[in-house]
Amino acid sequence: MIFVCDTPEVLIRNMPKAEDKQRVLAGQELVNNASQMRITSPAGTDLTVDLVNVQCDYQVGFADDKGRWDHWPSTMVLCWPEISDGTIVLAPGDIVMPFKEYVQDDVTLTIKEGHIEKIEGKADAKMIERYFEDIDDKWGRYLSHMGWGLMKNADWFAQAMYSKHEVMGMDARGFAGNFLWSTGPHPVLKRESYAHLDVAMRDCTITLDEKPVVVDGALATE
Repeated sequence: MIFVCDTPEVLIRNMPKAEDKQRVLAGQELVNNASQMRITSPAGTDLTVDLVNVQCDYQVGFADDKGRWDHWPSTMVLCWPEISDGTIVLAPGDIVMPFKEYVQDDVTLTIKEGHIEKIEGKADAKMIERYFEDIDDKWGRYLSHMGWGLMKNADWFAQAMYSKHEVMGMDARGFAGNFLWSTGPHPVLKRESYAHLDVAMRDCTITLDEKPVVVDGALATE
């Protein structure tokens, strides 16, 4: 099954290519062979993720294997870890979905064993905190999937160029060299949740067992 829900210009610009599948599968293999992922950023992010026995997946923009779900446009490596610890700092210009808005001020999230323990900052932090309070979901504050984008034609500013109802925000989600993480549902751990935030961040460095795959927001493997 292929999911399509974006304006035609976004779809055409991010038309997937056959070779994209080899790129995401290569990234998936790197995650499968690693025991730890670490994400850092100049803003202060320092998150350590346990990859032992983690389930890894990908999106590539087309579904050519029986039984697979995919999303056009999308080119990314993602995994479903259970344990992550440290700090995530959202910097101005990062994008929070489904709000589909750019962060204006730093937001600091303290993560312990995959759970968001504390959210600190100004208006954006209060918005995220209120979201979790209002949705009142026991799994809402737990981290879900995370990974990095490989979609080279993605436009970080697309979200600013269209009305919110016109785009899903896939440019941000699949942007080459981003760090994408989410909250809420976790199919591996059987967590069902409607509290699903996708947060796309730029300028991060992502390492797998100290080997970089993204350096300061740029792909290191290509």
